Amino acid sequence: AASSFAENVSTGTTIATASANDPESQSITYSLSGTGSGNFAVDSAGNITLAAGLDYETATSYSLTLSASDGVNTTNNTLTITIDDVNEAPSLSSSLAAASFAENVSTGTTIASASASDPESQTITYSLSGTGSDKFAVDSAGNITLSSALDYETTTSYSLILTASDGTNSTSNTINISVDDVIELSIALASSSISLSETAASGTSVTTTSTTTDGSASVSYSLSGTGSDKFSVSSNGTITTAASLDYETTTSYSLTLTASDGTNTVTENLTVSITDVNLSLSA
Repeated sequence: AASSFAENVSTGTTIATASANDPESQSITYSLSGTGSGNFAVDSAGNITLAAGLDYETATSYSLTLSASDGVNTTNNTLTITIDDVNEAPSLSSSLAAASFAENVSTGTTIASASASDPESQTITYSLSGTGSDKFAVDSAGNITLSSALDYETTTSYSLILTASDGTNSTSNTINISVDDVIELSIALASSSISLSETAASGTSVTTTSTTTDGSASVSYSLSGTGSDKFSVSSNGTITTAASLDYETTTSYSLTLTASDGTNTVTENLTVSITDVNLSLSA
């Protein structure tokens, strides 16, 4: 039917036709044999069609034997079928490194890996697309890593498109990445370096605390460090003096404020300097 056939020709395509005559007008049956003959079929009228997909990279040609038989005698013809190469798209597969990823996972962490092969052995390049794909990177080997921090409160999942290209054709896979919430806690002091007079009354404000948490648990505070018993911290993180101060005894205190939500614990350090007051003596 043609001098050659592209490897991507559809099954069912007519490859050749045959006709046979029997001197005794007996019924004729056709058959095919030879390496690869299973990829082809011949009907009772001698029409030879493609029965299975061709692949130039597997076989560039077929030499088949077409036989016509009247039940007693058989006549054979040889059919040479030439296959033409077609630049085909790469095959692509990918797998996630884990079912999901905590929002505090480190940048550089491997998220997924991919492999692709090209029928023509051309060089393959990978790329990522889709909303949020800028938070990920893919290298020349198909390894997908995290390039920017995740935040569950902003995005709980990503649907990325991984594309492998041979420069002419491309194949794409969808990669779905789930982000797990991590209860986060952070604190910040209004000031971490405070100066107080030694005459400051008990209950004098030292500094306040700003607390950020995305959990529902309550946050508790505590103070530690030498002399921390001279200070107290309230349930909202406000630090005040709890006893009289004396410059001649202690000129400064190095304290640690600890905040905990039962799961996470964070700390901030502060220094309280005591200023001397020249007290007059009565006669």
